[in-house]
Amino acid sequence: MMNKFREEEYLLYCIKRLNMIPEKILQNGQYVSVSKTRILNQKKQFMKYIILNASPEMLHKVWIPKLMHRQINQEARHSFSVEKNNIGLSIFDSKFVTSVYKDSKQRPLTEKQLVQLKRTLSKYWKQYIDILQEETK
Repeated sequence: MMNKFREEEYLLYCIKRLNMIPEKILQNGQYVSVSKTRILNQKKQFMKYIILNASPEMLHKVWIPKLMHRQINQEARHSFSVEKNNIGLSIFDSKFVTSVYKDSKQRPLTEKQLVQLKRTLSKYWKQYIDILQEETK
């Protein structure tokens, strides 16, 4: 089992890596600004990599709760989204993720559930970046 200290260490690593993506690069002896699109794309690739390679324990203890806590109270209470607000899970993903999250508390996830869960969570890469940036404030 992962303790609270290790979870925080893991999140700090993710935050540090996101902040290491350069805004300027050395090109032909001069520093040149990197486009915001390129920076965002690199952050997207990093977050998707982290989610797709996360252990079942990390999904259960870190990534699912982080996203579920962003849902509005009514959505969390009923285990589904009631409006499209770009916060938390979509209407389609909410039931699946909530169900798998509850199941994972009682028994290990199957390989099929794990693959689908990682694919589903990786769609929320932008929210995860926002969550990590909020944690640094």
